[in-house]
Amino acid sequence: MLIKIPNADDKFVDSLKRATGCATGSKAYEKAAAEYAFQVKTIDWQEREIARLQEQIAVRDQLIRGAREAAVCLLEACGQGDLFSDSVPESSTTRRRPVPAGGELGTNFQASPQVGESMDHFLARLGRQGRGDS
Repeated sequence: MLIKIPNADDKFVDSLKRATGCATGSKAYEKAAAEYAFQVKTIDWQEREIARLQEQIAVRDQLIRGAREAAVCLLEACGQGDLFSDSVPESSTTRRRPVPAGGELGTNFQASPQVGESMDHFLARLGRQGRGDS
């Protein structure tokens, strides 16, 4: 079969032949046309995969930010906020420090996280206990 494409750029035809591994321009055009549908499906899949991975990265970044904030609160509660001053971001001066967990008789069980309790709820509960609320 002879495929004649007028105005075909010689450089483009040569690059198409190299990309397809064909010796002639007509075979290279034929192979490229035959693979077009597969390539479109592959690109569609790759775009969906990239979007899924970007979402996964965003979720993990959010988790890391939350863990970092929890670590800062924990270090502040322990009075050790200066230990990691280079690696842990400074907290805002308006944040109220949670009340330390220990009392006269040792660790207060209510100052421990409950099963299934999020870090935000735990820290909020610590803040309420420090003010005498329950």
